[in-house]
Amino acid sequence: MGNCQMASLCEVCGTSKVQSYVECGEFRIVRCLSCGYVKKCNAEKDYRKLPAEAFRIYDFDRSREVGDVIKLIQKVHPDIRGMNLIEIGCGMGALLNVFRMAGMNVYGYEPSSVAVQLAKERFGISTIQNGYFEVNDLGIRSDIFLLFDVLEHLDSPMLLLRKIEQAMTQQSILVIRSGNPESFNGRLYPPRWVYFQSDQHIAFYSQRALAKVCLASGLELVNYYPFRHAYGGFAMWILIKNVAKALIFRVLPADSKLVRRFYIDLANDHFIAVIRKKSSTV
Repeated sequence: MGNCQMASLCEVCGTSKVQSYVECGEFRIVRCLSCGYVKKCNAEKDYRKLPAEAFRIYDFDRSREVGDVIKLIQKVHPDIRGMNLIEIGCGMGALLNVFRMAGMNVYGYEPSSVAVQLAKERFGISTIQNGYFEVNDLGIRSDIFLLFDVLEHLDSPMLLLRKIEQAMTQQSILVIRSGNPESFNGRLYPPRWVYFQSDQHIAFYSQRALAKVCLASGLELVNYYPFRHAYGGFAMWILIKNVAKALIFRVLPADSKLVRRFYIDLANDHFIAVIRKKSSTV
């Protein structure tokens, strides 16, 4: 499945039940019928070379997103003040800034030196490392790990998840947000789902696929919350428009100008997962 050959095995569950899922001029996507893992073929991106604008576009009020996450964290840790939160792939630190205002100690990892500089200039965050996550290089207690809109960018997450598992204690939690290919919105008209359209997105996890990836990394998927909007809250009006667009798309030729002009936009098509280190007890 890594090179998208139909006879290959799913890299998540190992079955050969892999089929073509989306075929269009821009890309090709395959899907595992067994675990629901979805993979875009031959896509890659060097995030160290992204321009500043790729990060500045996320400089807006992100308190609703953080509020959604804090509510889930508090189900495990009611008092978050003074806890250490480590975000991997933190961009220019817009989310970290809101968590910091909520009383948490924030740390980040970001491969783009441009984004790290923006974090210092815009938010005064000096606790972001320019590079990739390594175990124990911060020398702090690991309470919360955050992978927010990161998993979909990774060709294979196993190495990163195993490093996170090594850094976690039994009290630590990992929170992941990503697009759900089995969401209502994601299934309306997959060839025009804007989440698939992003050239930076290459891997998409159903609940079953995520649970298997976690298990293989020494982690355990504790809670899986579907129907989450990318920017917090509920996007009813966007969902209604998406249904209307999908109905139109299905009666028009796939290469028509109208189909190629519009997208199925993001609307409650993400999940948030809470993950813990797998218990060593039997």
